[in-house]
Amino acid sequence: MEKSAGKSTDLHVLLSSTPTPETRQRSFELIAGGEDIAWRGESNETLLHLVPSCARTSDHVEFLLPVVYQLADAGVDVAAVDVDGNTALHVCAMCVSGHRMAAALTRVGVVADCRNNVADCRNNAGQTAADIALATNQQSVVAVLNSAASGLWNAVGTVERRDARRRDHHQKTGRVALVPRRSSS
Repeated sequence: MEKSAGKSTDLHVLLSSTPTPETRQRSFELIAGGEDIAWRGESNETLLHLVPSCARTSDHVEFLLPVVYQLADAGVDVAAVDVDGNTALHVCAMCVSGHRMAAALTRVGVVADCRNNVADCRNNAGQTAADIALATNQQSVVAVLNSAASGLWNAVGTVERRDARRRDHHQKTGRVALVPRRSSS
C-alpha cells in the first residue's frame, strides 16, 4: 500500500472529528468505497492511531470500537509506528476507556505483530504501552495488556490446574483418572 502522507482524506477527517453514532456506519461506507486506509499524518500516525486518540468519553469508545475492526479487516498496518515509535496500542494507553480500545487492538493483532509479547513493543523512549498505562494510572489498560501478553500461558495453566483437580478427585473417590499425567520435563 502506498502512503498518502499528510493529505486529508474523508476517512481521516471523520476519525479526527468528534465521534457520533453515525461514525461506525460512515467509516464502513468510506472503507467499502475504497477510501485510502494507508493514510499517514505528518507525525507518521495511521488511521488506527487516530481512533483511540478520538475516544474522549465512553460514548465515543462505543462509536469507535467497530472502526478498529473495520480498519483491521480492510488491511491497515496494525503494527505501524508514528515518529515517536508509538503503536496504536501506545496511544490507547493514554486515553479514556483505553482498556476497551486496548482489548480491540490486541484482538486485531497488534500484540501478534509485537512477537506475541507486549513487552517487546517499545517506542523511541523505550516505553511499552504498559509502561505508559502505569505512568498515567490506567490500571485497567495494564490488566488488558498483561492478559493479552500472557493469555496462552494463563490458558495452559488453567488446563493444568483443572487436570490436577480431576486427578485429586479421582484419587479420593477411587475412580480411574481419565486425564493423562503430564511429564515434568
